[in-house]
Amino acid sequence: MEIYVSFRNYFMFLLVYIHVNVSFSNVGDHQKARKDGDIIIGALFPVHKAPHDTSVYTRKCAEIWEQYGIHRIEMFLTTLEKINNDSSILPGVDLGYDIRDSCWYSPIALEQSIDFIKDSIASIDSLETNFTSRDRCAVDSDKPIAGLLGPGSSSNTIQVQNLLQLFEIPQIGYSATSMELSNKNLYEYFQRVVPSDDYQAQAMLDIVLKFNWTYVAAIYTDGSYGSRGMDRFIKMAKTYNVCIPFDEGVPGTATVKDFTNIIEQLLKIAKARVIVCFCEGRTVKTLLEATNKVEGAKGYFLILGSDGWNDRPDVVKDNEAAAAGGMSIKLHSPLIDWFDDMFQNLSPYSNDRNPWFQEYWQENYKCSIPGAKPTQFNNTCTGNYLSYAIRLYF
Repeated sequence: MEIYVSFRNYFMFLLVYIHVNVSFSNVGDHQKARKDGDIIIGALFPVHKAPHDTSVYTRKCAEIWEQYGIHRIEMFLTTLEKINNDSSILPGVDLGYDIRDSCWYSPIALEQSIDFIKDSIASIDSLETNFTSRDRCAVDSDKPIAGLLGPGSSSNTIQVQNLLQLFEIPQIGYSATSMELSNKNLYEYFQRVVPSDDYQAQAMLDIVLKFNWTYVAAIYTDGSYGSRGMDRFIKMAKTYNVCIPFDEGVPGTATVKDFTNIIEQLLKIAKARVIVCFCEGRTVKTLLEATNKVEGAKGYFLILGSDGWNDRPDVVKDNEAAAAGGMSIKLHSPLIDWFDDMFQNLSPYSNDRNPWFQEYWQENYKCSIPGAKPTQFNNTCTGNYLSYAIRLYF
């Protein structure tokens, strides 16, 4: 316990020192959405996809992400608005928020988390008093968050939790399913609202047994999510005499060339026509792309994917033939009737609570908004969802 407290105090001092001397100018390169309130809820959403090249450290995120990013932000904001407007839920309490972009990339998620912690440190009167009296300067800070929602992936969530728990900041995972996070001895301040991968592995095995597939290949994304999930699946499969002649982990940044080598190996194993893939969406997409390129592979394999694929259209786009016949697991998430109507009535000219909405609109509808981030599109956005829906339909 003494070692833990000493490290925590040292880390607090280190972060305050960095804040005073460097002012976290690099964090400012990313936008954030913030509204003050009595209680501030922090959130990390993948507003953009991960950098295309993550083999070297980069802070340049990829394209805007509608389903995992923009949709989740609007749901989060609307839910907080509903809570604030309902006096029977938290009477006399106004919830605020501080939303950051994690880019589905651990270095950026950690960077944003450090910025959250910086505000918590600066709010501690004793430390703030010591620094202001010694250096005769004030430490600017926002009101600290009461807890953090997110980020999305299991690997990012684990790394952020390792940091947040040093400062006793609660964290809720909305889509992190890694079984590792169920260990309360390691992750005391983490709570999730989705089931762990233990149930998902069991569901995937049930499908294998239902169709009497006794000979399957196994591919998984390296990391807590894929490695632990597949390990659980393989252990259970062996008790039912399911033969797994091939299992291999691939990094999340694996290329089509990497998967081409894997598929060529699988084609040599005559019976291995079913691929169980405990993979993130990016891994599945690359696997499908490679299947399209290898002679004799398209339509040969049936892929049983985990929830990293589920119903995401971006995973199978342009690779529908390779994905045909495949299946994937999806967490129970019924449609929310009012969300589509709400979202379709948002306009990039009036939705000023979401600083990324104009970028999303420009990229999604291939148009330009005066005064917004410059694009290569010449036509001006109308800002009306219905007009674009009609144009796309006809």
